Amino acid sequence: MSNNAKLKSLFRSGRTTIAMGAYDPLSARLVERAGYDLVYLGGYAAAAAMLGLPDLGMMTATEVADHIRRVRAVTTVPILVDADNGHGSALNTARTIAEFLAAGASGVHMEDQVLPKKCGHMGGKRLVPVRDMISKIRAAREAGGEEFALIARTDAIAIDGTDAAIERAARYAEAGADALFLDAPESMAHVEQIGRDLGPLGVPLVFNAASTGKTPTLAVKEIEALGFNVILYPIEAMLAALAGARLVMDTLKVEGSLEGIRDRMASFADMQDLLGVAKMEALDERFPTS
Repeated sequence: MSNNAKLKSLFRSGRTTIAMGAYDPLSARLVERAGYDLVYLGGYAAAAAMLGLPDLGMMTATEVADHIRRVRAVTTVPILVDADNGHGSALNTARTIAEFLAAGASGVHMEDQVLPKKCGHMGGKRLVPVRDMISKIRAAREAGGEEFALIARTDAIAIDGTDAAIERAARYAEAGADALFLDAPESMAHVEQIGRDLGPLGVPLVFNAASTGKTPTLAVKEIEALGFNVILYPIEAMLAALAGARLVMDTLKVEGSLEGIRDRMASFADMQDLLGVAKMEALDERFPTS
């Protein structure tokens, strides 16, 4: 089974799929090694890791495609990618999906914001008309094919309210979305309403479990019980890595030694193992050069 078919199968299975966020090829290796079914490449993490910039729509589609290729080269599981708003019109969206598919993505989520887009948990977002988003969904489906997983995201909760967001999402499901993602519900009442009103459609629902956002923090079992079965953890690994790097730098500057925190750092052997050094050395021995 291809990775694209695997991802679609996960969505249809009815069981919970955790989309653990990676921000570079090394962290993607960690995600796969930890036993997750897919690697998630979110826009916030990608912009931070690749550009050192906030998630404000400044990455180009080709930059993201290059990011996908590097991750695809070191992982074997499906890759789910944040496609922002398709990077433009329906025509741009068709090219974006074709580029992401060629780079190794097995699916995307795509939102109904205008350019310049913003992270879903930031203020000041603006929406495209529903008909424009439907055109993008149809263009994405044609470009990606039936096996390519297409999640339609709406940011309407923050702008027009939960009822309007649910209405938009239902229209996106009719247009051919494989799953629905209503970002940034700000209360348990909103979360419960999404599961209650959209559950009867029989389309998988996506929950953004980002620990830094506006949505209530819930455990996996609680999220499942509310009717969601695709759960994103977009930047949690990156936040942990940031804290760890800061600890090393601050400790060395203050104490002049890292001996007090060695047990909180990975070993060089761990890194060598994760990078597959032994496999590369064996390959080098098979094909010696003078």
